[in-house]
Amino acid sequence: MCETRLSVVRGRWSVVLLAGAGAAMLAALVGCDNEDANSVALRTASNELSALMPRSAIPASDVHAQSRYQSIIQDMRAVTADGNKTQKASANLVISRARYGLALPKAEAVQRLQADLRARINISRAIYGRLLTHRALEQAAAAYNPAPELAEIDTETARFADEIAATKQAKAAVDGVVAKLLTEAASNRDQSRQLRAVEADLRRQVLTTDDYGEAARLMEQTQKVRRNADQFEITASDLEARAARAAPESEEIQRQIDRLRNQSALLLQSRADVLTRAQATRDDAAEAAARVTEVSGALAQALTDLAQSMADDMPPAVEEALAPLRSSASAASQARGVARGPAGAALGQARQSIGDLRWSTAGVYKAYAVLLGVLAGVEPPLTGVGDLAAQAQTARDAYAEQILAAAESYQQAADASSGDLADALRTRGDKLAALGGEPTAEPGEDPADLDPPDEPDEGDAAGEGDQSG
Repeated sequence: MCETRLSVVRGRWSVVLLAGAGAAMLAALVGCDNEDANSVALRTASNELSALMPRSAIPASDVHAQSRYQSIIQDMRAVTADGNKTQKASANLVISRARYGLALPKAEAVQRLQADLRARINISRAIYGRLLTHRALEQAAAAYNPAPELAEIDTETARFADEIAATKQAKAAVDGVVAKLLTEAASNRDQSRQLRAVEADLRRQVLTTDDYGEAARLMEQTQKVRRNADQFEITASDLEARAARAAPESEEIQRQIDRLRNQSALLLQSRADVLTRAQATRDDAAEAAARVTEVSGALAQALTDLAQSMADDMPPAVEEALAPLRSSASAASQARGVARGPAGAALGQARQSIGDLRWSTAGVYKAYAVLLGVLAGVEPPLTGVGDLAAQAQTARDAYAEQILAAAESYQQAADASSGDLADALRTRGDKLAALGGEPTAEPGEDPADLDPPDEPDEGDAAGEGDQSG
């Protein structure tokens, strides 16, 4: 029984995966009658390809799929060696799809690696942000100088001390006047009391004398003594009144002294607070400096590890995914003479996948170049990270190389395609070609106005042979 099976699935890279292209071609070109060994081998290989492709009814493990793809390729070499023209074209188309299948897990591995690299670039940016924060804290703490504030407080404290001393002198003067008035008042009252005693004695003499002349003389003397006593009493009262009027001034001056003392005490507390703050600031500066050293070390280590992965891990991983894609394109191109439609689709898919892979790689280099460009301008310069400016230039060069290679691959994919797809691929290639200079956009931005998926689609990947891309 002869079957034709066309499995159409969409992968995680960019275009529809024509998993049953080999089977479809056999149905159209070979037919089911008079099958020879080559026809059977082609049909068997095509059916197995359909079963192996991603998202088939029973997906195969990567290890098993890779083994079967290699086996299919080996089986097809016999057909390309002794088959007829149609069989050779069919075999090359099957080889193209098998090579593409070989590329899928390698391309997915590149995706995972590039996602990890982007995450590590973002982590480095975050560490750099922490470094800026701690440097700012260190600089702010180191810049704090308590001397001007202390000098101002000491000047104010001295001024208050002078005011307190002058106010005390004023109070002492007022208190002296009050005390003198009260002393004089007391003296006058003593003299008044003494004269009152004399007056009382004279009155007794008047009452006890029988001599009217003497009594008259004593009465006159009594009146004189009383008037003098009254005068001393009046003087004493006037002096006490004057002292009473002066006393509130002394009390007000005392309240002023108390206010000045309270203000001076507040200044002394402010001085103590400034000294405490200065010590805390010195402690903060020391802690911030320690954090700067710690975070600088973490950033240097992150950049060193990132640089090693960018140099040692990504290029071979990308090349390992590109190799089967190139081979897929080469095999498909060899089938175009007989099977132009299916072979063109396979060729366009392989070259578009190469473009997607180049593009995603360029995006990582762009993010890396922007990061290094920022860090290269840091003052004071970062230590333990080498020449960041040179590394940034290397990353920019790699970006330009990859973006131009992606543009070329898209244009080649457009040449192998037709209709709207060809137009879209050519437009994308033209836009990417225009981006082949400095990667000035922020990491994560899409080039120009292009709107690709954040990650390439699953259906595009493969290897040896055609070196396009």
